[in-house]
Amino acid sequence: MFKNILFNGKDSSYLDEKEIGICPQDVVLWNNLTCFENLYMIGKMYDIPKKTLKERILVILEKLHLTDKKDELVSSLSGGMKRRMNIAMATIHNPSVVVLDEPSEGLDPQSRRLLWDYILHQKELGHTVILTTHDMNDIEALAKRIILIGNGEILYDGNIKTLKVKYGSYKNIKIFTKDKIDNIKVKGIIKKCKKEDYYNFIIDSNIISISNFLSKLTTKYNIEDIEIDNESIDDVILKLYEDYEL
Repeated sequence: MFKNILFNGKDSSYLDEKEIGICPQDVVLWNNLTCFENLYMIGKMYDIPKKTLKERILVILEKLHLTDKKDELVSSLSGGMKRRMNIAMATIHNPSVVVLDEPSEGLDPQSRRLLWDYILHQKELGHTVILTTHDMNDIEALAKRIILIGNGEILYDGNIKTLKVKYGSYKNIKIFTKDKIDNIKVKGIIKKCKKEDYYNFIIDSNIISISNFLSKLTTKYNIEDIEIDNESIDDVILKLYEDYEL
């Protein structure tokens, strides 16, 4: 159990609830109210002055591309729009700490991009954003610091770059050539196979650098094209979990 959690240097037990905004995984909206009315209701609960509240609602709706839905019932919105409204409800009172639980679940690419832009805007305002997600795209796009949890224990706490350096050593390289690549012996090659129109190499970049590997090929073979695929964040995290036998 976590103890002595601090928010802005203060013990959480003394924290003003108005400093926190929470966006739950499930969409929580008043379906019989319009988008504007939903945000107005929440804003009044936080005692935001009427003029300030109206101005803030219009700004948030614009940032989330919901201005044209201002006077429509939320029951008529698409799933992606409802999720955007959910995060709008969580941030209408300008909280210093924003907690988001799986905010991008089920979103189409366009809605996810809008959501990312809005979350990054919260960071620009100096707000702390705590995000729980199973979507690795969210992590790569948004996270400054990540915590990976397995069986209730913290397995990794740090930044993505360090995680990739530690667990993401393999590179997938496609070599397009009309030459027949045989008997190439390079320390660091994990796997080599011939596809229909290219050779596929998987190398351990901890053992040999990509530039050294390619120089050995280009001096001996007539290479037409090269494609290099780095491991995805999904692959890297799977390796970490494998180390912990999860």
